[in-house]
Amino acid sequence: MLQTFQIIAVIQGLFLLLYLFKNKNKYQPYNFWFLSALLLSLLFYIVGDDNNNLFLYHYDFFFVDKTLFVTLLFLFLKYFETSKKLNYSIAWYFIPTLIYILIELYETQFIESFWIEVAEHAVYLVCVIYLIFSLIFLKKIKIAKFIKTPFYFLIFSVLITDSLLIVDFLIESDIIVTLNSILIFEISILFYYLTYIFVSDHNFFDLPVTHSKYKNSSLNSKDIDAYKKRIIEAMEVDKLFTNENLSLQSFSETIHIPKHYISEILNIHLATNFQDFINEYRVEEFIKKYSNPENDHYSILGIATSVGFKNKATFNLNFKKFKGISPTEYKQNYLQ
Repeated sequence: MLQTFQIIAVIQGLFLLLYLFKNKNKYQPYNFWFLSALLLSLLFYIVGDDNNNLFLYHYDFFFVDKTLFVTLLFLFLKYFETSKKLNYSIAWYFIPTLIYILIELYETQFIESFWIEVAEHAVYLVCVIYLIFSLIFLKKIKIAKFIKTPFYFLIFSVLITDSLLIVDFLIESDIIVTLNSILIFEISILFYYLTYIFVSDHNFFDLPVTHSKYKNSSLNSKDIDAYKKRIIEAMEVDKLFTNENLSLQSFSETIHIPKHYISEILNIHLATNFQDFINEYRVEEFIKKYSNPENDHYSILGIATSVGFKNKATFNLNFKKFKGISPTEYKQNYLQ
């Protein structure tokens, strides 16, 4: 049964990779390469585990073990919103993967020793640390909730597995084979989810993109940081989003930043567009007010219009877009 899941997941993974490469020019280079490498390493892991190898019986593709895809996931999330040029120093993050490969090569030639086992589980511990930081990075990234979901799923799946492997070593049990099979199954499910979302919404992989009109941008890193800070401040402090007639033009005039720079900051450095940017703040402000007992005498529509939504239809559409459920369902699930 597991083999069936593996085969279907491989087909779906190749389909997703094909889409990414076909639209390569749309994406930020770092996002494209880290995500592509991550998906590819996950595919190799699905087919290459020694006890579940699809092609060679009892042969382990250890060079693409989970240490590699955990590192790629960590780097993808760490540099998701970066506008700076990366250098070769990121190679240091791959040291745990290199150590793991050397350990596996050693074990193919020599008898496994206690200290080799210690080194191997030390690598698992580093992976756990990478995963914890990945959670922190993911929480800070401003992208739609439904895009974050598969990354949360992957992080928690591997985090639990690696933690159990460390415990397995400490108590000297023998559950590693079972854990690897479970993880392969979970990653296969991840590809099913990704494909389902992609078929439902072709914009799923529309992460921060490199628009051709910004290639010759005159903004330097200092300008980017200053403009980004002012744009966010205009939302979180000045709450300009509460103006239902707020437009890019009026926003530009209010905060004294040219329109094209605002668009560039939002599209490239905050992974969003102007309308989604202000509507997400409106949804969050609605939840704050809706959760406050002092506002119980207001209707849902009354609170929605007070935070900047023009009508009920627009409000419902955006609430479900950013929260995944309707306002009524949100109240039943979280505010009772």
